[in-house]
Amino acid sequence: MEATSCDSGQVTALKRLENLPDFALPIYWDKMSQSDTLQVFDLDPSSTEYKTLKEDFKKTVTKTVLKIQRIQNMNVLRLYEVHKKELESKNGPVGAGEKILYYGTSEVSCSSIMKTSFNRSLAGQNATICGHGTYFAVNASYSASPTYAILAADGTQLMLITIQAKLQEKTKWN
Repeated sequence: MEATSCDSGQVTALKRLENLPDFALPIYWDKMSQSDTLQVFDLDPSSTEYKTLKEDFKKTVTKTVLKIQRIQNMNVLRLYEVHKKELESKNGPVGAGEKILYYGTSEVSCSSIMKTSFNRSLAGQNATICGHGTYFAVNASYSASPTYAILAADGTQLMLITIQAKLQEKTKWN
């Protein structure tokens, strides 16, 4: 196929590509408009997603769960998918090693994380036990500690549950 410029008469070869999206939103995400890149949705306590997350959280924490929200950030999802593909390519059958991990935070940091994801340059504001970096815990009880999940004025704590965390390498702490 070719295209000819009306002004110059120059002929350019064209190649037709199938128009497919570069990635698809997870099927369990709530509907978002094209102009929205970030939305937060309260999960229905009777939903499977809510029950699964609450059950995992309650394995190691006795605190009351007030609500669970899903953060839908299309820009962060795109970055995540790129890194996930890289890890799957690099790690072979092990893949990206996805797990449910927990992150305790403050109200102020939570809104920043929702918009731009985890920023290692801001890490260590609450604690740096193992050096500079961003820490995630397998057990919710660790991240639910007031050291990490800073108490708000009303006595509540915020925690982020990262459902799809990429594990590049394992580090064993003594």
